[in-house]
Amino acid sequence: MRRWRGRFLARLRAIAPRYPPRREVDRQARADMAASSVEGGLPGRRRANPSMLPRRIPLYRELIRATFQPE
Repeated sequence: MRRWRGRFLARLRAIAPRYPPRREVDRQARADMAASSVEGGLPGRRRANPSMLPRRIPLYRELIRATFQPE
């Protein structure tokens, strides 16, 4: 999970200078959220709910857009 967190945190840090967040955000918490969504969704792909991960990714993407998209 730490590797995923590091990857997502690096992405968020790269986005922030170009697209400053509308308000202060905890980038580590957002990175943890992304990592836990991916890590939690992977078992669902093997079990009875293979659509779990594909549903989570667009929701996270919308959250990031809402945070960093200019007004």
